[in-house]
Amino acid sequence: MAFTTHDLAALPEFNALVRGEKAPLEGVFCCDLLSLVISRAQDNCVWITVMGHVNTVAVATLRDLPAIVVAEDMPVDTEMVEAARREGIWIYTTALPVFKAALAIHEAISHAL
Repeated sequence: MAFTTHDLAALPEFNALVRGEKAPLEGVFCCDLLSLVISRAQDNCVWITVMGHVNTVAVATLRDLPAIVVAEDMPVDTEMVEAARREGIWIYTTALPVFKAALAIHEAISHAL
């Protein structure tokens, strides 16, 4: 059974701020450098960052990433929310630090396999 964007929304540590289409999540990519995300993020991964601005959605769209997690209770601006809705990209927020958010998602993906 594949772990999906819907499954991530069900985890108590994560709040689905913007919902998109149901998509599989096969891995996690943690990075705040946009050019590195463009060049190294894998398909079907969830991107964890502390950047809650519209450029984050632009990069996710460019890489066809289905979901972004904004960690550490960082703010998410209105432009990001609007862009994510237009593009169908999930945005989750969490109070967890980046590493703990990545570990929680990785463990959930591993248990779903």
